[in-house]
Amino acid sequence: MPEYWVDPSNGNDANNGLSPATPWLRIPGQAGANAVAAGDIINVRNGTVSYLPISVPASNLTYRGYGLAPNKLVLTQPHHLDPSRTYDITVVREPGVHEGMWVLDVSATSLTGIYIDNPRTNVTIEDVSIIGAEVAASSALVLGSNAYTGGSANHVVRRCEVQSSSASGFAAFAAGVTVEFCAVRRCVNNCVTLLVATDDTTRRAGTDIVRYCDLRNPNMNRAGEDVGTFGVNLNTGHIQGVNNSRLIMHSIYFRKDTLAARTGWLHDFNGGLVMSRIHITGRGPCGFAHGTIGGDWIIRRVYADMFGRDASGISHPLFNYGAASGTTQTQAIKTGRRMLMTGVVVNGNMSFLWSANNPSNGLAWDGEIIIANCTALARRPRGLSHDGLISMTVGTDTLGTNFRFRAINNVLDGGGQMPVVRFEDASSRFEYTANISPPGSQYFIDPTAYTSIGAFESALTAGGATARLNIQEPPQLDGAFRPKMDSVCIGNAILLDHPVTAFDGMPIKAAPDIGAAQNRQTFTRSQGREWWWWV
Repeated sequence: MPEYWVDPSNGNDANNGLSPATPWLRIPGQAGANAVAAGDIINVRNGTVSYLPISVPASNLTYRGYGLAPNKLVLTQPHHLDPSRTYDITVVREPGVHEGMWVLDVSATSLTGIYIDNPRTNVTIEDVSIIGAEVAASSALVLGSNAYTGGSANHVVRRCEVQSSSASGFAAFAAGVTVEFCAVRRCVNNCVTLLVATDDTTRRAGTDIVRYCDLRNPNMNRAGEDVGTFGVNLNTGHIQGVNNSRLIMHSIYFRKDTLAARTGWLHDFNGGLVMSRIHITGRGPCGFAHGTIGGDWIIRRVYADMFGRDASGISHPLFNYGAASGTTQTQAIKTGRRMLMTGVVVNGNMSFLWSANNPSNGLAWDGEIIIANCTALARRPRGLSHDGLISMTVGTDTLGTNFRFRAINNVLDGGGQMPVVRFEDASSRFEYTANISPPGSQYFIDPTAYTSIGAFESALTAGGATARLNIQEPPQLDGAFRPKMDSVCIGNAILLDHPVTAFDGMPIKAAPDIGAAQNRQTFTRSQGREWWWWV
């Protein structure tokens, strides 16, 4: 397939563009640039700056950087064994040959930096650092326009950076997109947006992948000012219809230094959702709000510092069921579907793991929710109240015959101020097994409160629920929220035959088996060492 070379600093559009020695000046897709055809590869010289927006002219095109430049992409990443730790990696295309990025600066325009219109498919964008528009609400890179109604577009964004944007960093209306080894530093709206088009009721079946990313500071403009509370780090919300895609989120560092309300919105994913190796931190309150659980959701190895609050002074849960995600929904969790949380650690003002806080959508809950091997530590200021570190109350919604809620082998410390757990009832739909919480903790079977774990277990079993092996002792965690050697958590790990072992694909390990400690191994590195990935 033909390859073309572009040098926005020293090229000439009268050249043939067939080698680095005879490069074009303008990048194909810019006004006045030379034409290319499907299947072509466009190489743009790293370290150069171009100022014209790009409208991708054909399908099956690849844009990538070439040559050596000092502006290499550096990403903060969760450690692959313990997501409570982070380290920086330098990402390059090929060490010593192709390093750095080409720069697209459209800050003086009101336009999108790179625009992939319908019905383009199979476009790959690599090695670009985009400085987005400042004078209008335009995303830095758009994959599929708002009128997208096709199948999987199979677009790929790799080794790219958004320095700033007046709207979203990366916005995809097309389905089947991959964003990998990328960073968003600041954006007025969302860092990454995966949406159903407004004139379409369905996000098409396909797999969306967001992995090895460093996503920071939604609601922040180029000057570093907090400009609102709407944007989130990852938005998959929609106003109507359903989301039939599958989402894979892996190895992502989320940071918010603004008062943005949440880390993200998750909706439907009838094809399933996998979230693993995630680190969430920053000044803003962190957490994901979600609507209907349409497919099997697996959430594992997540660490979240949640000390911030939103503009109303409220901190949010890590996962919170909110309003119905579309007018066509009849179930909050669909029949036969599961949501599994395992190896998750949250710490902060109101660090509850998962909450359904009396939703009033009139929907049915008919799947299974499993929270196992997690740690939640609340440091909530006195005077505020909330439902509990784990809360399942349904308001006007209903619990179906297939609904099950299981809390197994968790450390739950409300700091003496916050309820540990709140269940809708004590029916056989609920299980509370081998959990650890400190003396003085409160437990609810709505609306009755219990301060003794024995009384709580008795009330649950009397109603038909499963409750056993729970301990009411100080968990004795260290500064990194792992069990100390003399902690009651050590030796209390269980090997019960629960579906979580098969469903997760990662069998429960020997003690300690709580939260991040489930995958803990020794990790050291010398000061000043630089980590390199080339992909």
